[in-house]
Amino acid sequence: MPLKISMWNFHSWLQKRNILHSFSICDNQAIIHGVHFAHTQSSPEPGYALLSEMPPDTAYRCMLKYGDNYIYFRDHNVFQALDELDYMLSVYRHWEQALKQLNLIHCELNALLSVSYELIPLPLAVFREGQLLASSQRFPQAIDNFCSFCQAVPLRSMCSLIPENAAEDRLPSDGSPILVNSGLHNGKHLIVGTIRLSEQPIRVMALSDGQPISIGAVHPMHALMEAIQINLLLWYKRVLPSATAYFLSFLQDAPVHGQSATVLRQLHWQSDHRYTVFWLEKRTGADSILLDKLYFSLNQHFDGVVILQYQNAVIMLCNLDLMSNCPTAHDFAALLPETRFCIGQSNISTDFDLIAQLMHQAQTTMEHARQQNTFFLSAQSIMLDYMHHALYNNTMLQSLVHPAIRRLMEQDTLQHSQLTNTLRVYLSHGGNCNAAAKSLHLHRNSLVSRLEHIRAVTNINLDDPYEQESLLLSLLIVDHTWTNVS
Repeated sequence: MPLKISMWNFHSWLQKRNILHSFSICDNQAIIHGVHFAHTQSSPEPGYALLSEMPPDTAYRCMLKYGDNYIYFRDHNVFQALDELDYMLSVYRHWEQALKQLNLIHCELNALLSVSYELIPLPLAVFREGQLLASSQRFPQAIDNFCSFCQAVPLRSMCSLIPENAAEDRLPSDGSPILVNSGLHNGKHLIVGTIRLSEQPIRVMALSDGQPISIGAVHPMHALMEAIQINLLLWYKRVLPSATAYFLSFLQDAPVHGQSATVLRQLHWQSDHRYTVFWLEKRTGADSILLDKLYFSLNQHFDGVVILQYQNAVIMLCNLDLMSNCPTAHDFAALLPETRFCIGQSNISTDFDLIAQLMHQAQTTMEHARQQNTFFLSAQSIMLDYMHHALYNNTMLQSLVHPAIRRLMEQDTLQHSQLTNTLRVYLSHGGNCNAAAKSLHLHRNSLVSRLEHIRAVTNINLDDPYEQESLLLSLLIVDHTWTNVS
């Protein structure tokens, strides 16, 4: 992808070179491919900024214009300004080529950061799962201080430093770098962007060295991130632990067949151990730097687990036979604020081959927790919902539904009646008219009248226990929202 350059990049360059100018820039997204010299009445070519002379009676000698964005040169005439801008563009293009050439020779990640100093003269760092992956060598102390602080500060304290409406708490879904005033960096500027490899986030950051960071640094940061992504792809699969790759494959619906025994050996787990999965997300569902801290904190607090970052979630796979106790809602509440996160726990299984189902079950339970505005939810607490949903979506079972139930449902739809629910409650109470009438808030005679109407509509025998069993099973299959009233 061609390097993106905006008017802010021109301004930053001129400022760094101590070239006197004034500016009026209102658009950081306007991408410029180059500069043309033109008279003020010339029509601009799309993608090119116009450099023109200013009238003699003004304080400026020439002007660079792109849309509604302007830069005015005080001392440079139009030819000097054009030379300077062309030089800047050539530096950017040579840097872009340098990034590509370094990747062609399979360079170390640090080399990409080092060669970027001229255009991004800031402390640069790349993090994976909360750990430093690479950093620029010119600012070791700044990087060390930032890393030490982020690792030492408790998760709850970090949440207070990053309010819910902060940009770091709602990172762009496309991973684009953003410029923010960060509480993690003592309120100073921070550029942060996200690269996703196998849906795992890699954070790329540029830290302020004390001075405000220009908006113009965002575009070269974007180009650097693209080069970093290419670099990581060259070696990422080779260094990704096979256990991590194995679990991620289930989330991406691409299971790695035949590797379960290898993974069990690596983890020192047994197939018949007890397993459960926790799925943790922010209540907003947005990506956040807090998820990196959550990953780091969970690794510190729990043993006998495998922890993954995936999309906007942190997933904890627990071998309960290697843990003293199964983590509880109280354990999680002591670690992270209940107002910011929601957690779903899967059922507990003694079959490792069911781990993929447990992972998806934990995710579904977390989604229920978010909908209910609940901090922690266990799959067992909504087990009937799971069962009903599975039955309702099984086409083979749907084909076995008793025709009488279909007939009653049609009648209820056409006449806005309650025949299906009446039959459900009656059968759920074992055919006890008194109990069913009380549950339906009906007089017993009214219930008997409804049952006679049901018999007439469907021609079923409600006194036959086999018929009752078939009807009950059919009611369970057709309605996943049904809960047992007995």
